Amino acid sequence: MTSRQKLDILRPDGNRKGSGLPFRVSGDIIIFVMHRRILLALCLGGILCSCRRQPQPTAQDLARSLPPAEPMALFDHSGNTALRKRVTVAGETRDAFILFPGQELVDKKVIAGEKQISLAVALLASSPAEVPAPLPKLALIRNTPGLRSDAELFPNLGVWKEYSFSLARFADQAVSLRISFEKPIPATQSFFVAIANPVLTKAPAPEQLNLILINIDTLRPSHLGWFGYPRPTSPFLDSLAQECVLFEQTSAQASWTPPSVGTLFTSLYPPEHGSLGKDHIPLPAANTTLAETLRRAGYRTAAFSASPFITPDYGFDQGFELFAFEPDDHAPALNARALPWLKLHRDQPFFLYLMYFDPHHPYQPPPPFNLRFRNGPDGKPLWDPDHFTGAPPRVMKLDKSVDPETFEYLRSQYDGEIATVDQALRELFAPFRAWGLLDHSIVMITSDHGEEFLDHGRFGHGRTLYEEMIRVLLLVRAPGLPHPGQRVSRMVRVLDIMPFALDLLGVPPAAPLEGKSLVPFLTNPEAEPDREAFASMQYFTEEGRTGRSLRQGNLKLILSTHPDDIALYDLSTDPGETRNLAHDRPDQVRRLTDRITALEKAMPATAFGPPLNPPGAETKKLLKSLGYVQ
Repeated sequence: MTSRQKLDILRPDGNRKGSGLPFRVSGDIIIFVMHRRILLALCLGGILCSCRRQPQPTAQDLARSLPPAEPMALFDHSGNTALRKRVTVAGETRDAFILFPGQELVDKKVIAGEKQISLAVALLASSPAEVPAPLPKLALIRNTPGLRSDAELFPNLGVWKEYSFSLARFADQAVSLRISFEKPIPATQSFFVAIANPVLTKAPAPEQLNLILINIDTLRPSHLGWFGYPRPTSPFLDSLAQECVLFEQTSAQASWTPPSVGTLFTSLYPPEHGSLGKDHIPLPAANTTLAETLRRAGYRTAAFSASPFITPDYGFDQGFELFAFEPDDHAPALNARALPWLKLHRDQPFFLYLMYFDPHHPYQPPPPFNLRFRNGPDGKPLWDPDHFTGAPPRVMKLDKSVDPETFEYLRSQYDGEIATVDQALRELFAPFRAWGLLDHSIVMITSDHGEEFLDHGRFGHGRTLYEEMIRVLLLVRAPGLPHPGQRVSRMVRVLDIMPFALDLLGVPPAAPLEGKSLVPFLTNPEAEPDREAFASMQYFTEEGRTGRSLRQGNLKLILSTHPDDIALYDLSTDPGETRNLAHDRPDQVRRLTDRITALEKAMPATAFGPPLNPPGAETKKLLKSLGYVQ
């Protein structure tokens, strides 16, 4: 019997017809007789039990329950006893030291070119009512034998506050750094402050570049103007492409978000980095990510994501000193979250990652983009707004039986989402230009996977490895590009983006990478042959279904299970993958199958580890809200 069944049995419900009992009968238990004294005893027992409330968690309990943080550049040594934790405040996650009243952090550094010390602070409490006013003094003290400078910090409850302090007066000296949190009178431990990622920062060298990596969830390149799409979904991206190198054939290594972003962050195939699907969604901590590599090289690292899977809960915050999840899934809200951080840190070497959720289903663009593509080429409406006033169609449940009006509605709303993020990118680049960032920054714009619109009988993504699923965008803008506006038609991969970025930045990789830099293509679009493109799929809502694909030149093999299937396509004559040549070309099937087997055998499962627990309740709720599961 569950606890819910027990409660239902004793819930008053009037006289139930035929039972003669003044109680609801629930589950498979029936109450025939209950003596008044027994009933009274049970009721009194319930009252007494309800009075024994569980103790409220203390501030110490809260602090100890937080996940551990990565090592930090300052104050991170055995002489400091403060807890080192990963702290989330107002949707922003940071590595931080926990200071209770009476504690302090101490370090000593020789100031050799560093221009300032930067940190963020926040106040947390088990109960806001227990925070005294005024708050005990929190201060940063910088001193040498002949010079001292104190700066008071004023943390806010439930929000991060950033500080930067000059070190110019301490140049070329050994400086004692101390962060002190006074003990109040009377003493209390009901609150604490989080001191997030204190670092010494230098002015960037003139030749040092920043990295801005923008990932657009579910963006199918064939719906953009530069790829020949007739609707004006992407006027800004089309114009920006004139300043960039456009890689026309970029292949993702998975057809849904977590494994594809895992490859973007690690330059490893999904079976290697371990974020797959089903019960292997999180990115394991054993990976060395792009953010970790750049953070160790002295970059400030921040991520702003509207994707509910690309969050600290799923391990994608590794290496980011700040990771902010924006629950408003439209692009302007993400810009509003990211730009203040960028404005504050734009004079320091930085890596900024932005993950837009538009145009992921359920395709609900804001006005005016929701009606922008309602009409067909002849100017006549393709769908009636009165027919779509309720909940949006469940994209992942639809197939080729969908009526033409619903198809046109979905396609127009998807295109409206693309136009939404295109306009947001225009607004994002305005301060980039005003602040002069584009003169010192590499900008890469990509997507994690595509989207199907009945190309192979269904809608959505993640269930196949056809081109509409795994072909993605890759635009690269960098200072001094030899041929702005150049288009590269060779096959490249998401796997190559991390080594490409590190190569452009002059930062060596911190761990082995599967991908190769794309720098040779910047001067010669035919510098190398097509890259071999492998992708895999472990789809989490169709039990046991897996897939692997390999593309070499124009030949592409797809191997699927549940149901088992082998498909071979020649994309030079069949770009839509509609004619299966597997039975006609057995030698090519055998050769590509052997190559897939060899690739998989060579993949060290460095991060995969034992199976994880099945997805928890929150993950299942998230999957259901996005239409992945029923």
